[in-house]
Amino acid sequence: MLSSPGGATVGWIHYLAFDLFVGLWVARNADKYGFARWLQIPILFFILMLGPFGLILYLLLRFTRYNKVADAVMPE
Repeated sequence: MLSSPGGATVGWIHYLAFDLFVGLWVARNADKYGFARWLQIPILFFILMLGPFGLILYLLLRFTRYNKVADAVMPE
């Protein structure tokens, strides 16, 4: 599917949409929990490059800092 121009376009739109929405949620959530921007930058980079791995990295980091799973699925 990704070998055709239309399939590649659909694939890129899917990846970019996921990365943008998840990155936006992570940035807002990290601000809410008081994470410094210098710490958010590598996490957002991993979200852009590796998608779900970056999200898991952020959730693990937040869990180790606050020891709770609040707002892990639904933002406010």
